Amino acid sequence: MKQLRNFNKGADAQGLKDNPAVADALKKYDGMGEDELISRLLESVRTARADGTYNPSQMSAYVDMLRPHLSAVQYEKLRNVITLINGEDV
Repeated sequence: MKQLRNFNKGADAQGLKDNPAVADALKKYDGMGEDELISRLLESVRTARADGTYNPSQMSAYVDMLRPHLSAVQYEKLRNVITLINGEDV
C-alpha cells in the first residue's frame, strides 16, 4: 500500500479505469504514502459513521475487490486496518 501506482497499472489492465469512481480515486490518491492513505481512509470512515452511511460489509467487499491489485503484504495490512475499523475479532 505504499502508493497506488501499481494499482493504477492493474486497474488499466482490467478496464477499471473506465469506471469514473475508480478513475477519480486514482487521480486523488496516486502518489500518497501509506500513512497518508490510512489517514484519509480513517477520515472517510469517521465522516461516514457520523452521517450514518458507513457500511462495514460494503467496506469489506471493497477491500476484496482491491485484492488482485495488491501484494500479499499490502492486502494483509489493509485487511487488518479494516478489521480494526469494523470492530471485528482478529
